[in-house]
Amino acid sequence: MERCENVFQNSTSTPEKISRRINLFIEEQVKQKVTIQVNLPKVNRINRHWNPPPVNMMTMNCDGSFCDISKMGGIGLIIRNRAGHSQATRIFHMRNICNAKQAEGLRLWEDVKWATELKLDNVLFELDCKVIVDVVNKEVSYIDWRLSNLIKDIKLYFSSNSSWNCSYVPKECNRAADALSRLARTDNLSEVWFKNAPPVITSILQEDARYVRLP
Repeated sequence: MERCENVFQNSTSTPEKISRRINLFIEEQVKQKVTIQVNLPKVNRINRHWNPPPVNMMTMNCDGSFCDISKMGGIGLIIRNRAGHSQATRIFHMRNICNAKQAEGLRLWEDVKWATELKLDNVLFELDCKVIVDVVNKEVSYIDWRLSNLIKDIKLYFSSNSSWNCSYVPKECNRAADALSRLARTDNLSEVWFKNAPPVITSILQEDARYVRLP
């Protein structure tokens, strides 16, 4: 810019002029940054907890854990009634996982298969991966090609079960499934518990239940 002004405007740059322009530029950038920060919507993630499903429904929360170094993963699933009480929990240990998105897709796949095995109706599937939720609920094409067939199969399950719904929740509302997925990955476990949940999520379930307000 300085060279252009020297050539086209016959102006002579001095260190003082350059310094002033640099300071003006920095001030302008700071103002823009402040404006952007002020205009961004703030998301309150304090005291967020699991929310009960609508009447006559139950939730199936699922989460996937992935380690890029070992290529191992874990899936955690939990079924809860409106009062927040665990009806069943399940964990899977996985090997040779390509990436985190694959773990995310597999968790919902195992979730819908389990719901089918248990012959469950009126289920609200909750997960904290918005990309997967959008792919299931909408016609989008930005999913990893390695998951395309898996997603098609998942969507077939939903199309044949009209009482099922898939919803995104913040990670703070999915802590029980997250703890289960990490347990599966780190301890190489694949287990099922009915009614009595494993100790690793007992405190999480108790805390979530305290915030349940039913009419």
